[in-house]
Amino acid sequence: MKLPALFAILLPIAAQSVAAQSLDDCHSLRHHGKLAEAQACYAKLAQSPNLYLRAEGLWGIEQYQDANNAFRDLVKQNPKNADYRVRWGYLFFERFNNEEAHGLFEEALKLDEKNAQAYLGMSKVESEGFTKHAVEAAQKAADMDPKLYQ
Repeated sequence: MKLPALFAILLPIAAQSVAAQSLDDCHSLRHHGKLAEAQACYAKLAQSPNLYLRAEGLWGIEQYQDANNAFRDLVKQNPKNADYRVRWGYLFFERFNNEEAHGLFEEALKLDEKNAQAYLGMSKVESEGFTKHAVEAAQKAADMDPKLYQ
């Protein structure tokens, strides 16, 4: 393989891993109470050409309607990606729209029946309704991902 062709393959992969690390950095800053730095980090992501990172960034800077629209576009572009539906579901859950969140977690599980994050999201929604399904969904999430501490 020629060197330029190799760079053409590896460059997008490297850029994606750096961007993903930036999202983790934003979450970490917020988790550790560095709110101004976290806001700046999320604002940078909100300008990303990567639609997923833009959606997460918009969510992080509390532009919820724009984040919702970005997630909607993201799911349209990636109809088989369960993880994007899970993240979108968490946005709705955070914004007190449990019905929409529940629907997105169900859609994610139809696409990937072993998605531990979707089961965790489902358990959180169900726990607010005090149903027995909350415990069942949480147990499924833990069974699928024993390192899932939430």
